Amino acid sequence: MEDKIFIIFIFPQILIISFWFSFLDKKKNNYNNIDFMIFSKFILENKYKILSIITLFLFSIILFLFIYKVNLDNKYVSYYKYLINDNSSSLSFGKELLYIIAYSFSPILFTSKIIQLTLLEILISSTFFCLTFFILFKPYKIKNFNIKYKILISSYTITTVIFLIFKSTWTGHHFIFLHLPIIIGLCVYANKNEKNLKNTIIFLVVGMLFTISQLYFSKVYDYSDKSKTIIFDKLKEKNIAENSVINFSTWGGYYIQSLYGYKNQLITYTDQFNDNEIKDLEKIKINNKRNFIINVCFNENEINNCTYDFIREKFKDYKFVEPLTNNQGIWKAWKIY
Repeated sequence: MEDKIFIIFIFPQILIISFWFSFLDKKKNNYNNIDFMIFSKFILENKYKILSIITLFLFSIILFLFIYKVNLDNKYVSYYKYLINDNSSSLSFGKELLYIIAYSFSPILFTSKIIQLTLLEILISSTFFCLTFFILFKPYKIKNFNIKYKILISSYTITTVIFLIFKSTWTGHHFIFLHLPIIIGLCVYANKNEKNLKNTIIFLVVGMLFTISQLYFSKVYDYSDKSKTIIFDKLKEKNIAENSVINFSTWGGYYIQSLYGYKNQLITYTDQFNDNEIKDLEKIKINNKRNFIINVCFNENEINNCTYDFIREKFKDYKFVEPLTNNQGIWKAWKIY
């Protein structure tokens, strides 16, 4: 179970933007002459419906937190207790704020799970993004923001506040929620007239081409090395997938294999790779009537935790440890039986 409640991140945006569209639908004849007072009146007229929706949602969340059970230190506890006791991914306020700013203005940062980015590359991406935005959209010339943009800015701000409260949002796929009002804002702007549409297309295309050109000169992380693909292809074979427990002892592959591997495969991930986890792998193998274990890994940060000697020592009770593939690349797969 994930330790970040993503539905809470996205709910305020859904709520705010839904009210906006409902309001515009009722006032579509005066679409371009809507002010904040009219919108406030709409909310007041429907306050009981709005409160009912919010109450129902919050009640469902609270019910889920206390009824749903997860495993914590070999005990099944409520999801609420799990969240309270797990501080492993909590960031400082300043670091969370830095991530929010960086992921809002640096498109290349969304490749950081694959590409080993430098601070200079991130700053170049941010600078180009901001310059392109200001040149094409000229926000400094806007004297009074339309109600549509005010609502979207409110949505963005509320989501930012939620991120700062939880302080557990730190990677690209978490920040997708923060970009929803930005995407909708671009759509609204582009829909106004042909000039705006052209500016939006130019902004997106130029930004994409600049990011691609940056990536061409960037360094790929070890865990994104092409040797991983060779192992993935091997693990798709029916005979291997159906007869093994496929364990990943280093990060960077278990989720991809889980999503795109053979339908009857059995995937595990051992974060610590200690004796207890080795014993758990053995239990899983026996309980699921699998014939062998395949351990997939690479040597992290010059730590030799994927060599033959290391794997041999970890699985000392097994008779054979042999390479599943030629193991010539960074990633290696060991067949243990």
